[in-house]
Amino acid sequence: MDLNRVVAYALRAGVVIGAVLATLGLAIWGSQGFDNSTALSDLTLGNIVPAALTGSASGIIYLGIVVLVATPVVRVVLSLLYFFAEKMVVMLS
Repeated sequence: MDLNRVVAYALRAGVVIGAVLATLGLAIWGSQGFDNSTALSDLTLGNIVPAALTGSASGIIYLGIVVLVATPVVRVVLSLLYFFAEKMVVMLS
């Protein structure tokens, strides 16, 4: 498969998933009256996922932000894997 297509799908999926999570968290937070939010200092990367899975509005919003930040990192990893695989094919030929 073409690298550009794989990267485009990965970027698109990351942005859509991150935006949906952030919007869902904001909607849940709004339905609760925009009070009872957890401060950023209370959430570490290790407990964002459990907080989101329990339905915490701020946990879901933070998870959406983490997905948005991780999306370009996934792009770089995919590119490295693709280039490594291509290099191996050239070396084996």
